[in-house]
Amino acid sequence: MIEAFSTRSVYAAEEVAMATLADGELMARAVDGLAAVAEARLTERGGSSVAALVGPGNNGADALYAVARLAEAGWNAVAVHGDRVHAGARAAAEQAGVVLTEDETALAEADVVLDGVLGIGARPGLGDPARRWVAAVPEGPTSSRSTCPPGRTRPVPCSTRPGCSPTRRSPSRSPSPCTSCRPPSRPAAP
Repeated sequence: MIEAFSTRSVYAAEEVAMATLADGELMARAVDGLAAVAEARLTERGGSSVAALVGPGNNGADALYAVARLAEAGWNAVAVHGDRVHAGARAAAEQAGVVLTEDETALAEADVVLDGVLGIGARPGLGDPARRWVAAVPEGPTSSRSTCPPGRTRPVPCSTRPGCSPTRRSPSRSPSPCTSCRPPSRPAAP
């Protein structure tokens, strides 16, 4: 069974967490987890390149900061984005040498794809340009979502259910398209 949280409960948990954390700490934790999972997937598969699908919100920022961190660690990195991009994440990506583009053909060589398209307030279905981005991801790459409810630390792939909506699908369209979150293995920092 896939554990899920309602949008309202995630927003409430984020509000509680943000009241006790320094500004930006919640995003930093999401970035840490996402970059760690992506690096593990790259290493497991003998990959060399990572791509981020960057939506306009905080999940897009999480994915962009994570791909910047991976570029700094020596991985080939590209980020496909639309018109609106988180300014701080964009600056970090540019400084790290991430290839920033609106051209989805840049996804062709990705070994791992980070999904920062939609967040917890998403509605079913993908609009353009996200639909084109997802369609352009080649068969085979691993996908990791940037969304992880507060109190959870690492997004990990999980099994699919028939009828899974496109907003919850991995771009790879493989047998494990949904993403869920694993409970943390260590206590959260105060």
